[in-house]
Formats: sequence, C-alpha cells, structure tokens
Amino acid sequence: MAGDSYVPSFSIEHLSRSVSLSQEYVDKNLMCPLDSEGATLQSAALVGHDGGVWAQSEAFPAITAEECEALMKVFADANSETGSFTVGGVKYLMLVSEDLSCKIRGKCQGGGCAINKTAQTIVIGIWAGGVHACEMPCGVALLRLML
Repeated sequence: MAGDSYVPSFSIEHLSRSVSLSQEYVDKNLMCPLDSEGATLQSAALVGHDGGVWAQSEAFPAITAEECEALMKVFADANSETGSFTVGGVKYLMLVSEDLSCKIRGKCQGGGCAINKTAQTIVIGIWAGGVHACEMPCGVALLRLML
C-alpha cells in the first residue's frame, strides 16, 4: 500500500548467518590443502560485483572499488585486450583464458591469481611463487568449485 514502509524479508540473524557461511566457504574450500603435498593459496576472497568484500582470508590484500570495477569490465568485454589487471595493488599479466566472461588468470613475478565470476560474486585466489596458473592447484580448485 502507498505510504507503507519497506520491510526487508531477512533479519539481522539471517544476514549474520550469510556472512558466516561466506567466511566458512573461504576458510574450508579455498584456504584448504589443494593437493597431496599440502599446497595452499596465499590468500582468497569472495567479493561482490560492487567491490564489497563478503569474506576473505586473513592475508588477502585490500581490493579497491576501482580494481573490482576494472575486473567487471574485463568480464563484460570477453574480447578485452587489456593485457593486465590489478588486485590489492599488485599488477598481474593476464594469461589466455578459455572464457573471459567468467574466468581470468594472471601471473606476476611473485606468483599468480585466479578469478572466477559467479552470479553475485567474484571468487579470487592468489598464490605465491613463480608457478604458471595452469600448474597450480588453485586454478583447478577454483574451477572445480565453480562447476
């Protein structure tokens, strides 16, 4: 009715539970051992399409709204020739991707980054070391989680 104020269909408890589940997802599915040798990501996060961080590992670098906006532009323009992207102030050289509309891979001198876009979030995994994205279990783990 006109004049009635909007009442959200969720409670603070529901919102708190959603945040808790997002953090649990990062902790249990992204920051877990990825192979039999115990390799793990250096950091990981779930970030909303608007740049708001839903959940992150302790070591995840602060991602700016501008960095998130630039990532969303790469996803929107699957033919993007940007050549690089930045997460947390670190510039990554973009690697060839089978589907830029939902997957970005990059490398930098200190490691690499795998990013997958979902309906509501961007899942980001960062690893240390000079390992190519396809060789690191991170890319495989993110792909497996997104299927």
